[in-house]
Amino acid sequence: MSTAMGLHGIPDDILELILLHLDSPICLVRASSTCKRWRHIVAGTVFLQRFRSLHEPPVVCSYRNNRLVKSRPDYEPSPSKSPATIDSRYLSLDFLPVNFKGCWNIRDSRGSVLLLDREYIREAYSRDTDMFVCEPLTRRCQLIPRLMASPAEYRTEAFLLRGAEDIDMSNFRIFYMYQPTGIAGIFTSKTGSWRRLSIYVHGMHHLGFAAGSTYWYNTNWISTVYALDHNTAEYSSFLLMLPDVGNNVDEPFFNICSRLGVTTGRDGKARILFLGADDNLKIFIATNKGSHGGSECVVEKSIQLSPSMLGVHQNCSIVSVETVCTVQIFVSRGSTEPPAWFSLDIETKELQPMTNTSRSTGFPIKLPWPPTMHACTVHS
Repeated sequence: MSTAMGLHGIPDDILELILLHLDSPICLVRASSTCKRWRHIVAGTVFLQRFRSLHEPPVVCSYRNNRLVKSRPDYEPSPSKSPATIDSRYLSLDFLPVNFKGCWNIRDSRGSVLLLDREYIREAYSRDTDMFVCEPLTRRCQLIPRLMASPAEYRTEAFLLRGAEDIDMSNFRIFYMYQPTGIAGIFTSKTGSWRRLSIYVHGMHHLGFAAGSTYWYNTNWISTVYALDHNTAEYSSFLLMLPDVGNNVDEPFFNICSRLGVTTGRDGKARILFLGADDNLKIFIATNKGSHGGSECVVEKSIQLSPSMLGVHQNCSIVSVETVCTVQIFVSRGSTEPPAWFSLDIETKELQPMTNTSRSTGFPIKLPWPPTMHACTVHS
């Protein structure tokens, strides 16, 4: 008697294990179109959760701002070797209108969506801005109501909040802050409304994102780091005593901030970084048992950057990146020599030179999740 097993004789649990090894949501959608049985497995909530835990939705392209009047951001498709390669017609932002005197400007990207603003040039020295969220792959776009009127002298900071769930057009949150007042709010797509945040700190400098929170630095009253938790949308603050700043109160605020950054340690906790004038990188960690009786950032360790590591230079600054345990260092070598970039691992102390290509990221978007499963017309 033959023991050969046809495709339809494979048990569901074995077939599910096979389908979990597909390497992208695109392959998953194609598999779901094979027959009703496969679609029933692929569309199951438990299966989708397992697949998502094993496979991060791939990046399909990155967008870059084009500051020309009446223009849209440009896009760069993902490498052809990627399983997420998509016809470029579905990546274009040509559905965004350009029949106005101004330009589109991407503020952030997360999941499958872009956060953009559309800046109008109404007359000399008069500008107005609208904010939108769009999903290029589905060509959907949503105008976001304003938190408050935005006078021309205000600077604004805007980004998409992250969370435990994947971000798409039906599930996103926007943080928006007016500078220098510190007036801020969070817009939620599910409610279609803003929630004002209770922080009014004048002059907050953005440091970056680490360990689930966005960080700012402020020195108006006392050196303080503020953190916004993306899951809870709540603020916390920590005292940060910087050694060089205390001895030089006249140092410009911009110079101080250019030597500050954040990163996430391999233990999942945030680290505040400060590069002193002597090229000594101090690494702080937040604690609730500070010497001043409250939450405070204390020195965990320091790394001395020597001329043999960076070469002869005039000054350095640091840039926060989201790679774990990593910070980028910008080295200025004077007017006659080109500047240089380095990547430093704060745990291994490994310093690597960087090229323009390795520093260039743009605004990436990923395939929407969960994928849309079309009805199957083939009977099993």
